[in-house]
Amino acid sequence: MKKYLIISFLLICQINLFSQVEITATEVKEHIEFLASDELTGRFPGTEGDEKAAQYIKDDLKNSGLQLLFEDGYQFFEIQIATKATGTKKLQIGDFQCKYAEEYLPLYFSPTSKKTGVTVFAGYGMTIETDSLIWDDYKDVDVKDKWVVVLRGKPNIETYTENFFDKSISEYSKTLLATDKGAIGIIFVNGYENYPDDKLVEPCYSRFSEKAEIPAYSVKRYTGDRLLKYSKTNVKDVENKIKQDGKTVNLNLGVVVKNELTIEPVKVRTHNVVAVLEGSNPELRDEYIIIGAHYDHLGFGGCGSGSRKPDTLAVHNGADDNASGVSGVLEIAEYIAANQDKIGRSIIFITFGSEERGLIGSNYFVNNLPVPKDNIYAMLNMDMIGKYNGSLNIIGSGTAEEFEDIFNAVEYDTSELKLAFNPKPYSGSDHASFIQQGIPAVFFYASSGKDYHTPEDDAEFIDVQNAAVVMEYIAKSAILLSNNQKCLTFVDIKDENENKSHGSGVKLGITPSFEDTQNKGLKVSSVTGNSPAANGGILPNDIITAINNEPVNNIYDYMERLKKVNYGDKITVEINRNGEIITLEIQL
Repeated sequence: MKKYLIISFLLICQINLFSQVEITATEVKEHIEFLASDELTGRFPGTEGDEKAAQYIKDDLKNSGLQLLFEDGYQFFEIQIATKATGTKKLQIGDFQCKYAEEYLPLYFSPTSKKTGVTVFAGYGMTIETDSLIWDDYKDVDVKDKWVVVLRGKPNIETYTENFFDKSISEYSKTLLATDKGAIGIIFVNGYENYPDDKLVEPCYSRFSEKAEIPAYSVKRYTGDRLLKYSKTNVKDVENKIKQDGKTVNLNLGVVVKNELTIEPVKVRTHNVVAVLEGSNPELRDEYIIIGAHYDHLGFGGCGSGSRKPDTLAVHNGADDNASGVSGVLEIAEYIAANQDKIGRSIIFITFGSEERGLIGSNYFVNNLPVPKDNIYAMLNMDMIGKYNGSLNIIGSGTAEEFEDIFNAVEYDTSELKLAFNPKPYSGSDHASFIQQGIPAVFFYASSGKDYHTPEDDAEFIDVQNAAVVMEYIAKSAILLSNNQKCLTFVDIKDENENKSHGSGVKLGITPSFEDTQNKGLKVSSVTGNSPAANGGILPNDIITAINNEPVNNIYDYMERLKKVNYGDKITVEINRNGEIITLEIQL
């Protein structure tokens, strides 16, 4: 009976609801063709294309009659996109001065440093132990207060299983292990089998601002030979010996290495674009529905960008991801503005910046809201709605008990549109920032994803006819929500798969914050209910500083520490809670 009454009320609200303004395929096409044009060069944060996209969005919202918020519609924030070496750049081996960018490069996570010490060679720089196999490149060598030289990649030994070394193969993993062993710096050398082209490790910047505690360098093979000659050997010989003998090689090289390195962050200013349409019901207008989509994308792609073709430098236009969602924001804003007298609650329209760097824009927005958080009724997020693939996925529909009844009550042509409800709150788009704050939110997704994060995601492949149908449905859903007389009941849904391993080890059940902690820990954004973290006492805004007494400075340290533990273990987690250091026992 309750469900029937809700639906009946909602259907009554739709009588004579809409003006003659329509969401048309023609306008959808125009928006996407501009936002996904080569002129905007992939809308990477802080670029001219980013600015042009934001200006276009702001002007369109204003022309639809919305009131611009913050600074003329812009909510500014700063993000780090890279690091750069500045000033003195020095790497000296004995009396030989290496040439920057020709013979060596610092790895992107290297800190500012000035170190002098003797060198040791420690095979591939890995320590791994399983029930059946053990590998320890540090077993017979003392690297404390020394530079450690290691080969990149993994040894090619048939007796070891194919993926035995995979968890420890990255340069960051090896650098963290060298730090734990007491080294003052690490030098990576290209072997012949894994890296026949002998290329230096190019800067590859992640969305995190992590730094290692020690400097890390990539050097050419002949520089490795220069180091190894002090033990009367070379790269080829030690590589072959490890492969033939099936065990590591350790050498005290003795040669002194000196470095000087100054690293500075590269930061840019970007923004969310935000406007509001006031509701017509005096009793509801101080409550808000958020309708949003991210407008940024990957620029020219490349290493660390998130491109699925990282070796291809080309404009990633992001037509589906997410010019389609932005077009939805603009078209729905125009549609609802023309029916402003029919909306009860006020509606904030927002396009988020820097989603691809880790939901930064939406995280910044929910922590710097223009209205009280308790006044936000619901959030509707659109991400990739331009290639209708047989159903409109409504992800996170379980975050409010009433969502499915409301969305099912919307008038739409069932021959044109099929709905697929997914109650679980997928965490990979901007709605997740709202759910973490206890705000009911859904993610509308309608695409096949075939060209996702590739240069082929172009406007010509967008199904604008069906995209317009999807947008009209979302607009009508927003209007129904704006008039719903009942409060929504937020549900903190546990994702049953969240705490299971997906090839990367144990999960504690936290969502990391993307806030910069100055490399002094990993801040917790949210904690999943009934997870090891929740049951062990970890709270949102705690900063994890150590796991099993091993330091955690950033998210990569955190992931590496979790690789060493297993489900069923009891571990200690050190946290900084408002300046107080607390050690918790966590049962995995």
